[in-house]
Amino acid sequence: MLTVVVAAYSLTLRRQDAQRLRDLAAVRAAERLELSRELHDLVAHHVTGIVVQARAARCTGLEGPPADATFERIETAGSEALGAMRRLVRVLREDGTRAHPLAGLAEVRAMTDTFARTGPPVVLALETAAAHALPAEVAAAVHRIVREALTNVRKHAADATAVRIGLRSVPRGVELRIANDGGAPARLSEQARGGGFGLAGLTERAEAMGGRLTAGPAPEGGWELTAVLPLDGGATA
Repeated sequence: MLTVVVAAYSLTLRRQDAQRLRDLAAVRAAERLELSRELHDLVAHHVTGIVVQARAARCTGLEGPPADATFERIETAGSEALGAMRRLVRVLREDGTRAHPLAGLAEVRAMTDTFARTGPPVVLALETAAAHALPAEVAAAVHRIVREALTNVRKHAADATAVRIGLRSVPRGVELRIANDGGAPARLSEQARGGGFGLAGLTERAEAMGGRLTAGPAPEGGWELTAVLPLDGGATA
């Protein structure tokens, strides 16, 4: 009987591990889909601008074979990059879902207003300099992080009486801090320390951008999430 009990327990643990791996794979797949959307909206926009400017420059009356050859190379390189980007988007977007415009800080304000109507009040403090300096991809990441944090408050911190969201400038980047005064259940604490599914996707996104994301109990009580995102998209803040 002891052997049967141990075997059954081991089988249960293996099934739980397998399910967790499947869940994490689903999170990563969803994050790939979101990144492909941003790749389409941002990279395609900039590369198309290069191509258009190169074509316009060729029509401004500049003369000489060197100028023509240079502009032609620019146009060719831009067109090839655009084609490669579109092929990559098709690979990432395995389900063929159509892209939609990126969300940004305006959507963050609307989302917090909607949340406060049925949940605890939200204090949103966006430093003007930080808000103006945000590239579109960083603003989209801020929106995703705030959305996940508010979802977690609704799910796991029903006793919270206030939520504070702050965005400020830090050297070479911005810091997003989201805190609530609710009691964090032990289940959420352990999951967040080990990489909860929603937080796992956001952490992966932040690290891919050269930043970092942490979540856990706040020193003053409650729960807080902090993300530091670089503005240049490459250097770690």
